[in-house]
Amino acid sequence: MKTPVAASLLLVTALLGVGCRDAPVDKTPYARDWNAHPAVVTVSGAAALDAVGDLHGDAEVAFHLLASAGLITTTSPTAWAGGNRVLVVTGDLIDKGTSALPIIDLLMTLEPQARAAGGRVVVTIGNHEAEFLADPSGLKSVEFQAELRCAWVDPAAVVGDLHDEPLVVD
Repeated sequence: MKTPVAASLLLVTALLGVGCRDAPVDKTPYARDWNAHPAVVTVSGAAALDAVGDLHGDAEVAFHLLASAGLITTTSPTAWAGGNRVLVVTGDLIDKGTSALPIIDLLMTLEPQARAAGGRVVVTIGNHEAEFLADPSGLKSVEFQAELRCAWVDPAAVVGDLHDEPLVVD
């Protein structure tokens, strides 16, 4: 007999996959360019350093937090407004919430804009991204897997992007 927790987990997993099909999977092994993407990033000479972590797939909170700090515009399209400030995002963009992709997309958009303005956006991986890297189909990342399936995003492509993120900011 199934326990209520196991039955609930199966139901949630089934509901998250409703209406979504698996994206094509690229099985090409990933090789990190350590010169372009070092594991430890050193930040020096920053006018100001802002840090945020544990956004857990809550895009609304992420946008509000970054806008309130004056790091992004409040108009569409969202853009870097932090000038020469440095934003460090300490991981855990995924897990618990169902809107991690808009956060990832925003940060990827902000990185070159910040660099052009003399600032910087540094995103490190957190334990939830590390768990996803270790097992992209594991139970620890069910919500993120469902979000990827619905967006037709290949988890292997995300794994490659996550492999490039630093582990530590010095």
